[in-house]
Amino acid sequence: MTNHVHILVTSEQEEPLARGIEGTNLVYTQYINRKYKRSGRLWQSRFYYTII
Repeated sequence: MTNHVHILVTSEQEEPLARGIEGTNLVYTQYINRKYKRSGRLWQSRFYYTII
């Protein structure tokens, strides 16, 4: 699985978890863009989740 990430998390509320993941994606994308002097999207599409 070199082209995607799986994360298993627990949360009592759905919305704060979604905002947290979006924030993490944003910060990581900014880090990679600065490090490699690039711009634009890092991820192909918005994250999605499944309740298990």
